[in-house]
Amino acid sequence: MTGLTYGTYIRVPELLELQKTHSRSERPLDRVCEHFFIVTHQTSELWLAQVLLDLDQACAALAEGSYVDADECLQRCATVLDVMTANLDVLASMPPGRFAAFRRDLGSASGAQSGQFADLDRRLGLRGRGDCPLLDALLAACAREGVTVESLLAPGVSKQPDLTRVALAMLDVSRRSWKWRVTHVELTAKMIGHQRLGTGGTSGTAWLAGRLAMPFGRLWDAVSTMQRAAAEDRSADEAQTPPEMAAGRRLSRSGRRDVG
Repeated sequence: MTGLTYGTYIRVPELLELQKTHSRSERPLDRVCEHFFIVTHQTSELWLAQVLLDLDQACAALAEGSYVDADECLQRCATVLDVMTANLDVLASMPPGRFAAFRRDLGSASGAQSGQFADLDRRLGLRGRGDCPLLDALLAACAREGVTVESLLAPGVSKQPDLTRVALAMLDVSRRSWKWRVTHVELTAKMIGHQRLGTGGTSGTAWLAGRLAMPFGRLWDAVSTMQRAAAEDRSADEAQTPPEMAAGRRLSRSGRRDVG
């Protein structure tokens, strides 16, 4: 065994040397806030790396029929996206004036240049032609098992419960990805307002808001189809119900009582 320690294992000395501030402000708190700004973005990049690894592993697990493993990876992705959203909430504790004090020293640097952010969009089918490897892997698994996405999400006992859990985990990833992106838009609005010029030459808040989208549209279509079918079944049932029984049901649903 080598003399591996906590510090050498996760490279603590090197890690703590990565926060290099550029602020020319003479106020110490401005430099502290820039350090805080760097830390929050570095941690986001680390979490993005983990999400990308788990999304790729979930795809591989689906292809191999290891649905429990795919579910594990996707649940971790959803949880990490929550952490990334909380990370933005922490950054929002910095007053806009502090950001303004060092923003001019960032030059052309912008979060829009994040390669991993772009990679995540591609993994989720939000860039280019909209190809989504994970959704394709789920649909291939459904075809292999002789089920549909709609049947996985339908009420009752699923024929493929492990695959159902994967589909539900993907919906969670989609929701939490949306929440993270919306929180980013809100944070940007707080820091720079609604001005047209964002960091790195983007249009700021408008640019981010224009890129908001829910991943895995095919799954959300299935949810909508299920809800429409349920509403149609309810309408058909009420159409066949005698008028006096239908009136009683309506009264029961409204919480009113017969006082006669």
